[in-house]
Amino acid sequence: MRLLQQLFPMAHMVVVLRHPEAVAAAVAKWVSDPAPALIDHWLDAHDRLAADLPFVHAAAVIRYEDLVRDPVALQAGLAAFLDVTPPKRVAEAIADGNRDYNGQVAMSAAQAVRAVAWGYGPQGAVDSAWWPDLRHPLRAVREAAATAFAAGGLSGLRP
Repeated sequence: MRLLQQLFPMAHMVVVLRHPEAVAAAVAKWVSDPAPALIDHWLDAHDRLAADLPFVHAAAVIRYEDLVRDPVALQAGLAAFLDVTPPKRVAEAIADGNRDYNGQVAMSAAQAVRAVAWGYGPQGAVDSAWWPDLRHPLRAVREAAATAFAAGGLSGLRP
């Protein structure tokens, strides 16, 4: 992300997370690496993300699972974050693709300890109290986005 920030200094980054077990199960269809290695790769990539976020001009870190649960709130929150008018049409329901992978891959206890930083737990658990990262240099935009996300029940995004 730091390279992208250098190349596009005023860019607004939107990062969408997805449960590491679901990602590992989905990726396993195309690679021969074992599931534990795929989860480790996910965790390592997200450690890099955590290290890069303090250097990013504007970033909203959201989760796929929250998008599936309440697409309207995510749409409104992202519109506020990007400081654009929200679309007039209401977002349609999004199928939960994680259900296709329930129970196919399991995190180890050590992996689960690392995943909790992103609001994820073993067996597809998603922590509703997780506090996503929302960064923007303008406090008014940051607060408007947090308020829009919170209005949809995504209270982790606080103003």
